[in-house]
Amino acid sequence: MSTCRIGAYITDLYGLDVSPRTIDADFWLWSVCPSADLDATKRLEFVNATRVTQSDRSVEKVGDE
Repeated sequence: MSTCRIGAYITDLYGLDVSPRTIDADFWLWSVCPSADLDATKRLEFVNATRVTQSDRSVEKVGDE
């Protein structure tokens, strides 16, 4: 069974709104997978998100991953 690692680097938190219990966030997502077809960042869901945008995407192969 193949396994991927995934993480997030938060760059900004803003727009805190107490009444609807919302906050805006900017972050970088990364994943390390043994093969490109397992790339976890292609299949992400943000449950209860009101808006999701994606900027430039980059892929870098390091060793076998």
